[in-house]
Amino acid sequence: MQRRERTHSTALQVWLFDGLSDSEDEAWRSDESDEEEEQNEEEEEEEKRVTLTFDQFQRLDTVLKACGGAVEECDRLLQLVSGAGMGPFAEMEALANAIKSLRSAEDAGSAAKTGRSDQTSESANNDDRMLLLNLMYAPRRSKLFSLAKTLSNIESLSHICVWTKDVKMANPSGYSIDLVELPRLKLVWIPSDS
Repeated sequence: MQRRERTHSTALQVWLFDGLSDSEDEAWRSDESDEEEEQNEEEEEEEKRVTLTFDQFQRLDTVLKACGGAVEECDRLLQLVSGAGMGPFAEMEALANAIKSLRSAEDAGSAAKTGRSDQTSESANNDDRMLLLNLMYAPRRSKLFSLAKTLSNIESLSHICVWTKDVKMANPSGYSIDLVELPRLKLVWIPSDS
């Protein structure tokens, strides 16, 4: 029986065993080259991925606002910007401005087709907007607090959505409750005027 000795090759950073056959040596070398190729491919893929800096990530809300706040609309407009070849943007404000110009061009085109002005379409968009009210911070002795206290018996506050059409919140104490949703229970209430 032949004794195997381990030697360490510092140049290759690989353990070599004395007494291995040529085919075994070849198998060891091919495994190493496969691992190196995989690491190189992973590094190349990482370099190809486009990542956002922290500052760009923090400013994504400007892009979302430029798209009108709807994620689907934002996705559609970003694809249009990409398809138009407007190029990579280093600043989020530049991307938001490009999206705003694209939206205004689309709005002008649709207004020309329908014969409506931009103000009419903008007022229609504002009529559809609603604001989500936070039940956790409802003032005591308010309609919202009373509603939160009642509905918390059947659902946790984190799963109760109360909406108002008063988006600007001109009078914070006198807002109206226009829609109540309990998504997990699949319930929707639209309060009546009475």
